[in-house]
Amino acid sequence: MTLYRRTMLGLALEERAIVAAEICKTGKSVKLCRTAEFAYPEGLSLDDPQPLGQAFADFLKRRGFSAQTVIAGVPARWLLARQKQFPPAPEAALANMARLEAERTFATDLDHLLVDFAACSDVDTGAQVLLAALKRDRAERIRAMLQAAGLKLKALTATSVVLAAALQPVETPFMLLSLRPGHVEIGVCEDGRLRAIRHLPVALPANGNTLPGWKQPLMNEMIRHAAALQQDSAGGIKSLVVWNGAGLDAEDLLELGEPMSIPTLLIQGMRELRLERSNGGASDSAVSAANGSQFMAAAALAAAGAGQKRLPLDFIHSRLAVRPKSMVRRRLALVGAACIVVLAAAALLVADLHAEQRDVELLRQRLDQMKPEIEAARDLVQRANTVHGWTDGRPRFLEPLRELALAFPVEQRIWVMAVNIRQDMRAMISGRSASERAVLDLLDRIRSSPSFANVKLLEMRDAGGNTNETSFGIGFDFIQKE
Repeated sequence: MTLYRRTMLGLALEERAIVAAEICKTGKSVKLCRTAEFAYPEGLSLDDPQPLGQAFADFLKRRGFSAQTVIAGVPARWLLARQKQFPPAPEAALANMARLEAERTFATDLDHLLVDFAACSDVDTGAQVLLAALKRDRAERIRAMLQAAGLKLKALTATSVVLAAALQPVETPFMLLSLRPGHVEIGVCEDGRLRAIRHLPVALPANGNTLPGWKQPLMNEMIRHAAALQQDSAGGIKSLVVWNGAGLDAEDLLELGEPMSIPTLLIQGMRELRLERSNGGASDSAVSAANGSQFMAAAALAAAGAGQKRLPLDFIHSRLAVRPKSMVRRRLALVGAACIVVLAAAALLVADLHAEQRDVELLRQRLDQMKPEIEAARDLVQRANTVHGWTDGRPRFLEPLRELALAFPVEQRIWVMAVNIRQDMRAMISGRSASERAVLDLLDRIRSSPSFANVKLLEMRDAGGNTNETSFGIGFDFIQKE
């Protein structure tokens, strides 16, 4: 007897690559069939979805992929994600609260965003949710690229959310660190649910290459985000779980949890995934064909699509989508509203007019007494919003100041007296130095940095007075990174 065989393709989208894994499901048996990594051809990107999709279709055909249905995952750097707390409420009321919170949090027209939320805790005791948004135009480019490749997009989610849910049971809560050559993500997972996620601006060495000094910047960023990520986790973070999708040395990765005094667990093989299994699940040959752990996220996406459960996060089938009401329910609501209006009018006519006037006067007096408290509350809210803008995101001009500070030599006597950065990220610095040589050395260091362009020496002259110091001015453009 031949059982019905179903295939599902999981795609972990990255800036310049697509990691693919195909799951074959026969009855209750789940098997990992094929894996591959597609690097974008030179000159193609998601901005040109049609030619990119055609190139991707040729790639899948050459590698023997047969699945037509796709579960696609996007990296954290493409998302706007916030953790929110709501009181106990039914699912419909929770969706309404999340929709209002999204309009306030993301401070933009929701027509330009695809928004969904993933529950991080039981709604009966107070809901913690991960509220996430993806730009609508980026989602449309992804859909157009997959259509050009002859694929049907079943769901669009966040890669790390599905990967965290698929990992084998680990003592929770734990911090999940996802490492890929193109991006680094960190989040907090509890009971299989990712409750917070952030992108870390850290460069990692690609397979077979070396990048000196990559570990310390990564540890610094982890420490900087750790306090904010674990502040709502009861009992504190138990361990650091590292998905080594970048092929890094295991000994280097085991040291990452030491600054936070938590043990480090490495996830490096397909057997670490919590897939539905029958008679052993995925075969050993399929696992070995994966050649490491870089395909784990794509395999988790495919397995989630082959299952029956709803994805924790799905921007195409959002829980925040407003469902149209039937005409019968709408008419009943109108009739009910009309009855309420009639009853309210009758009650107003029966009420004692003088008593109402007296109540109104008392309320006005009370409102006048509360005016100082209201003004103080408004002032407090304004200050809180100002502080929130600095702590909830990375200030725009912080990155150029950091890169400029890294360009200064430690051993030279040279200092900056003024920094001017314009809105178009053109900047000028002026200062003094003990010698002209130090100024020229600083100029060379700024020019050699990939973060600056159009570096020019505007002036260099004797500072005058009773010193031998040299005053200088340097202009440059800061190259913004996406």
